[in-house]
Amino acid sequence: MTPDVANSVANQANARTLRKELHPAQVLTYFGHDPEIIGRLRLSYVSPFRDDANPSLDVFRSRSSEWRVGDFAEGWQGSGIDLILRFEPNWSTDQAIDLARLLYATQLSSGIEYDTSAAVNQCEFR
Repeated sequence: MTPDVANSVANQANARTLRKELHPAQVLTYFGHDPEIIGRLRLSYVSPFRDDANPSLDVFRSRSSEWRVGDFAEGWQGSGIDLILRFEPNWSTDQAIDLARLLYATQLSSGIEYDTSAAVNQCEFR
């Protein structure tokens, strides 16, 4: 998808679409974090929110086919928008959605299909 089309699609995306389709890896990469473990069904990161000796912040697809991120050691789970708000706790939801749209446009224009098995073979995913 061309950048212009990706921007147009992303700017029209509502919060529900962004929660479902924005891959949390885009958010984590934006904030300077790379996966430590790339598995067939999930990515694992060292948590940027606490001391974490073992990568326990996981990116995965839920049963309802939404991209989710969760730290099971903390008992926290959310969408890419929720993750943005964890990095930027003083932001409003509207500010988080604006950044989510920007990151979603980047995701769409990258051409990467974010199903974990396909993305593992594409170096841009890392």
